[in-house]
Amino acid sequence: MTTSPLQQIVVQPDGHVLVNGGVARRDGRQMCLDYYPARGNNGDPIKLYPCRPLGGAGDSHRWSYSARGEFVSGSGRCIDISGGKSRASTDGQPLSLWDCPDPENYGTRRWLPQAQAQQAFNSNVQLANRVYIVDGTSSEAKHQNASYQLYEAALPNSYYHPGVTDFTGAKDAKNILNDVVNQVCDDMRQKKIRNAALVGYSRGAIIVMAAAKRVMAECGVPVVFLGLVDAVNTSMPDDAGWSSTIPNNIQTLHLAKRSEWENYFTTATITGPRLTKQSSPVDGGHWDMVCDNKGKKSSQWVKSTMAGALRTAGFAVDESKFRGTKC
Repeated sequence: MTTSPLQQIVVQPDGHVLVNGGVARRDGRQMCLDYYPARGNNGDPIKLYPCRPLGGAGDSHRWSYSARGEFVSGSGRCIDISGGKSRASTDGQPLSLWDCPDPENYGTRRWLPQAQAQQAFNSNVQLANRVYIVDGTSSEAKHQNASYQLYEAALPNSYYHPGVTDFTGAKDAKNILNDVVNQVCDDMRQKKIRNAALVGYSRGAIIVMAAAKRVMAECGVPVVFLGLVDAVNTSMPDDAGWSSTIPNNIQTLHLAKRSEWENYFTTATITGPRLTKQSSPVDGGHWDMVCDNKGKKSSQWVKSTMAGALRTAGFAVDESKFRGTKC
């Protein structure tokens, strides 16, 4: 929430209220808040007028700032948003005088200094716990796999990134990592998130492990949950800080297939004090973890188990949106 100089006012000790941040116009004149006609009645419009010496106590250029955040005119009435609450959020709405003690529309008469207003604004923002999901190699939205369905079940507070496109080199892994970090940090700066959960499948699991460390270090995002689905480190580029160690303060769930494959991270390799490891109750391969291939139900177990863990960690997931995952 920022303001331009044109939106800034300066309250003078003598009662003048200068506009344009107190900066004079090109002709050398400063503009002040005024009301006209200068009778001080309810509905008198607030105008800008070249500042002039003050007259008596009821001068239309004389204002005081109350402890409740009201600008009180010399007539005893306050600056109000014309139309009351129903117009308070409309750009360009005019201002006028109105009786100060009006509980029904008190908020339209309250004007806070910028720092105090920013604090009040921040306290009213509805922060959300947000889930960020990175899919596995060559997996994307069109496949409608378990990763994507978790994203859909967590909407509107979720983000999805397709997986790496190269089976043999994972050359775009660093770009995906940067995309995820930038997204989480942008959401934090825009006050969209309270806590973050990162979930990844296959190489996407390795990416979210690295992303968790970076977003906590670079933008102070509280990552409270990591969900790993059959993490794979095959051919990951070696210059992006990949690691099999989970940060100490992150609750982590690693769901793996029953039989480990050569060159894939085993559940024993990934370590962390808050790590829970579970193996699929259904025998199957790597792709069966997110797709119901040949009648196997590993992906259904992944969706329900990960959804339950996310909910326990404080993230909203609607399992009624889950459906088949034949991919």
